[in-house]
Amino acid sequence: MNIDKLLRAALEASDEGIVVTNAEWRVVLWNRGAERMFGWTAAEVLGRPASELHMRNVDPQELARYGAELRSGKGVRLSGPRARKDGSTLQVESQVTPMIDDAGAYVGALGTVRDITPLVESERALRQSEEKFTKAFHANPDAIVIVRREDGVVLEANAGFERLTGYSVEEAAGRSTVDAIGIWVDPQRRREFVAVLKAQGRVSGFEHGIRKKDGELRHCSVSSVAIEIGGEPCVISIVRDVTEQQRAETERAKSEEKFSKVFHASPDWIAIVRAADGLILDANEGFERLSGYSMQEAVGRTTLELGLWAFPEKRGRFLAALASKGSVSGVEFKVRRKDGALRDMLTSTVLIDIGDTPCMISISRDVTEQQRAEEEIRNLNVTLEQRVRERTAKLEEAVREMESFSYSISHDLRAPLRAIAGYAKIVEEDYAAQIDAEGKRLLDRIAGGAIRMGELIDDLLDFSRLGRAELKKAPVDMHSLAREALGEMSEAGGGQRRIDIGDLPQAVADRGLLRQVWTNLLSNAVKYSRQRDPAQIEVGGAVEGDALHYWVRDNGAGFDMAYAGKLFQVFQRLHRDPTFEGTGVGLAIAARIVQRHGGRVWAEGEPDKGATFHFTLPSA
Repeated sequence: MNIDKLLRAALEASDEGIVVTNAEWRVVLWNRGAERMFGWTAAEVLGRPASELHMRNVDPQELARYGAELRSGKGVRLSGPRARKDGSTLQVESQVTPMIDDAGAYVGALGTVRDITPLVESERALRQSEEKFTKAFHANPDAIVIVRREDGVVLEANAGFERLTGYSVEEAAGRSTVDAIGIWVDPQRRREFVAVLKAQGRVSGFEHGIRKKDGELRHCSVSSVAIEIGGEPCVISIVRDVTEQQRAETERAKSEEKFSKVFHASPDWIAIVRAADGLILDANEGFERLSGYSMQEAVGRTTLELGLWAFPEKRGRFLAALASKGSVSGVEFKVRRKDGALRDMLTSTVLIDIGDTPCMISISRDVTEQQRAEEEIRNLNVTLEQRVRERTAKLEEAVREMESFSYSISHDLRAPLRAIAGYAKIVEEDYAAQIDAEGKRLLDRIAGGAIRMGELIDDLLDFSRLGRAELKKAPVDMHSLAREALGEMSEAGGGQRRIDIGDLPQAVADRGLLRQVWTNLLSNAVKYSRQRDPAQIEVGGAVEGDALHYWVRDNGAGFDMAYAGKLFQVFQRLHRDPTFEGTGVGLAIAARIVQRHGGRVWAEGEPDKGATFHFTLPSA
């Protein structure tokens, strides 16, 4: 038996590539496995250097290092890409053994080559897959966690888990989500989750509550699948925080509930209609009451079929306005009820989309009675205008009569008064010798009465003219005006009297009329405090909100508050003492002037303890 032939036959039959090179790396054996692997035939490669063939893409320095190791008697294990005849490469793993002759000299090498390209590609694909999984795992905004199925211990978690639970991956790793971390709010829900997972191998959209590290509760939806890692049963879960979504759904449900309550409780007609053809999709009880059609009769039919538009030509104009603006408000139309009665309606309508279908929601109110009432009011206004014209004419006539009366008082009554006073004076002068003291006293009373009557006439004319005088408003320095009024009063000088005028806010008013107010109030204070020693009068003012407040305070005779309402009436005097002169018109004139300016006047007092007179004016 030829051993060499048997050995060569075995080498040729091997599926692996067998390559034998001499000491110079030239090929001396190239079996069929090598031919299949690299594409060169044995005839093409025998005697050629390996560096020109399958090892041409190996670094020459690496080849030199391999040769040195082989010459030293060491075997070499090589792996990496090798060239093929067609220029492509394949991944190989080879074991090279040095050949030593009997003398111990290195004569060549025997290499076995195995094609590991599928294995390398598989490993590359696995690495890529793991890389993709890792990126997806950590980049996912949702929480992803891998736990051991037996006890729920966390094996791996992503950043989303940290955001959701508040626990870092380092804190959670190796700890149970039930016991050590305790993020499951309801243990019973976890038991239900585990039961479904065991029965089906996966869970989808399972909702439960979790407790974050800081104690905050969040509502989550988890989808899980049972897997094995290294032969150990595990669970990978994707957990999504749906707290805000649940709140939004709750608010939406509340909103829909509110809309439903308003929809059905409204006394107005509310209808949802398809824009294309006016098909009634829904309507409320107000629609039933105002149209006469029940829900069953109306829903599924168009407004034209029901004949609701009493004048259908108006519907086209209504729809055109709605299409151009998207909504219309306060549109009037007449509706024909089921019983044929016509009613006046006022509608507001807006375009909406329901399931991608353009629709209209209309709120309509029956204004028939309102319009009838408005028509009656218009008729009444016409009549009222006529009555106003008639009454205005009568008022103008009354004003003319009042002016005539005032003229008569001013001229016709003054002549007799002058005559009475004059004749009394003549009698006193010409018959002084014949008249005793009592006669003189009576003559003085006659003359004084005539003079007083003249004063009353003057005050009455002044009071009557106040209602007709035109207000000439301008900025008024109230401090200067009060001092001016005080300076023109003879009572203001001499005696033990102290008058203090403080800061007074500026007003916008008729200066001449306000001067009369200050004159009357100050003269009143001086008159009723002249018996005090010293007499004290204080004038003040302040801004109070949208009003200007002024007052005059004295320490004089005062008055009983029970009669305060009479102070500002014409010819009303609370003091009958003849030492307090006056006609009782001054305060009434002051009150009339203040009221014409839009203010008010009042007084406070106490007998023998003085009085304070207040008035206000609108702030400019």
